[in-house]
Amino acid sequence: MSPENGSPMVLLCWGESSHCSILPVLFANSGDDVETWREIHRAWYARRGYWRKHLPGYSITRVDAVKISLLGLKKASKGRENREYIGMYTERDVPAERKLLQQTIDNYVPISDCFYDRRTGTVECGYGCNCFYCLPCFDDAGECPEETYITARRNIVHLNTLHLMKHVFSNPDLAVLNDFLKKENLLYSHRDVLDLTETWNSWHCPALREIEFRGIVVSEGWALDKRHITLPLLVAILLGVVVAARFLFGWDTAWNVGAFFVALISLLLCISYQL
Repeated sequence: MSPENGSPMVLLCWGESSHCSILPVLFANSGDDVETWREIHRAWYARRGYWRKHLPGYSITRVDAVKISLLGLKKASKGRENREYIGMYTERDVPAERKLLQQTIDNYVPISDCFYDRRTGTVECGYGCNCFYCLPCFDDAGECPEETYITARRNIVHLNTLHLMKHVFSNPDLAVLNDFLKKENLLYSHRDVLDLTETWNSWHCPALREIEFRGIVVSEGWALDKRHITLPLLVAILLGVVVAARFLFGWDTAWNVGAFFVALISLLLCISYQL
């Protein structure tokens, strides 16, 4: 499943967590987040059907980062090239991650010698720091407490805003000031795949399903609002009024009532789509 011609890729999946379809999406330039998300958007609808975009009340409900296990290529139709895999995905335990990060923040004890430089995004350690960068020769040296604290604060913000990825999927232009793909390690180059394979090769003859990838899961469903419920109900009521007018006053009155209601419904539809 290594990317062709060295092009980076993202794994896009959908379906049940225990039995999902997985589609590698290749990119010409992974440095442009907007174009990358546009390609993800295009690949999704090219595979799933563009008609889904125009079905009232049916929309994307969730876009999230997950861990993916591949089983192998899906069986292709006769005479068609297949790039789709079958496998499963595991959702992240967001509450547990958030709790762990919050504990790290709450247990932080400030060190006066260390400070975070927001211009470089690095922590400058002082003489009183005992991290492994300052004391590489000591076995009991750990990560700098200031760096651990800063990393936990940023990670909890990213975790709390992860659900916004759904809007970037629907409108790729929103990706210009965001870094969902980079932060969640969702981009794979040819070298990344080789490194990942070599890492899992520390096991004896690992199976494909044992190698863990990261990807994007897309879920869709019905998201009915008041407009989608009120208008059909109104049409049903008005149709009942027209039928009643037919039996009470005859076809002439029924046609007049029906014509009035058609104009009224058209006006309401125009107003509702402008809101």
